[in-house]
Amino acid sequence: MSERPGYRNAPASKAPARRGFLDSVLGYRPPGDSPTPKIRTAFARGAVAVCSSPWLLITPLIAVLAVWLVVVASGFPGPFGVFGGFLAVPPISTNMDVGLPTVLLPTKLALLGGFVSVLPRGIFLALTSGMLVDVLDGKTVTVGSLRRGIRALPTAIGLCIVSIGFWIFTLLAAQILGPGIGTLVQVGVPALGIYLFGFAVTIAVSERRGMAESLSKSVRAARLPGSNNLLFALLYVFGSLAIQVILTTSYGRFDVNPAAPAWAWVLLVNLFHMCIYATLAFRYLAIADSVADAPARGARTRGAVQKGSPSKKQQAKGTGSKSKSNKNRRR
Repeated sequence: MSERPGYRNAPASKAPARRGFLDSVLGYRPPGDSPTPKIRTAFARGAVAVCSSPWLLITPLIAVLAVWLVVVASGFPGPFGVFGGFLAVPPISTNMDVGLPTVLLPTKLALLGGFVSVLPRGIFLALTSGMLVDVLDGKTVTVGSLRRGIRALPTAIGLCIVSIGFWIFTLLAAQILGPGIGTLVQVGVPALGIYLFGFAVTIAVSERRGMAESLSKSVRAARLPGSNNLLFALLYVFGSLAIQVILTTSYGRFDVNPAAPAWAWVLLVNLFHMCIYATLAFRYLAIADSVADAPARGARTRGAVQKGSPSKKQQAKGTGSKSKSNKNRRR
């Protein structure tokens, strides 16, 4: 006696197709109301936070002066305009982190010097984020702020290393694709880095998470529907690169020993970068409760088994019951 198809055993449901990396990052997201503050509102709030705190206002500018003194003593020939990107958000700041060693060190040691610069850059990111989180929460900067920032140092260093990878990819792609598409790559790749990982250090400070958790949650926060995080990253990259070109071309080329107006311009641009750090921190803190945590690895496996095909034990059990029913029919 033949069995009718679909009578005894229901057809196995197909497992959902696995999405690729780019599809999961840049794929379609359904529109919806987003709790993320508007770009203009977040920038205004970040600027107020930076300008209202002497630590956030003075300390980074002193850092610009200190690094300038060190590189000039090491034989830096100029121009001074490159220091306009000293406090930029990675991976834009990677241009300076890798560019200065190429000028001050031999060619074979230049890239190594870029990786060594990851440590001071990471310390700056961690301490700045620790101060920003407290100021945006309405607190004053204390030793505890710096202590919380130091806990996020592994995440900050990891972000700097990832930014070097973005920088290398941008450099190679620009040389291969030529000046036309290469220019788009020089804008798009840094914007993608800021879009995906711009919240990572803030997450590590405010939620005391590890590097992997902070980076992955930054990607989920960036992809909230209606947040306009990619637009914000593109606007910032385009604006900062335009300012950098103005400061380093013949029309705005500042000598290695700049005058007071040159210092004023460079410090003002770095203050703008500090406001961008505060903007990113404010935008994440406003949506922190809306960003879901990543499911545990065991939960993912159980979910895949339930949605996909039956397990081996279930298949063996079904085969055994089927054979028993056939024997009974024969009898």
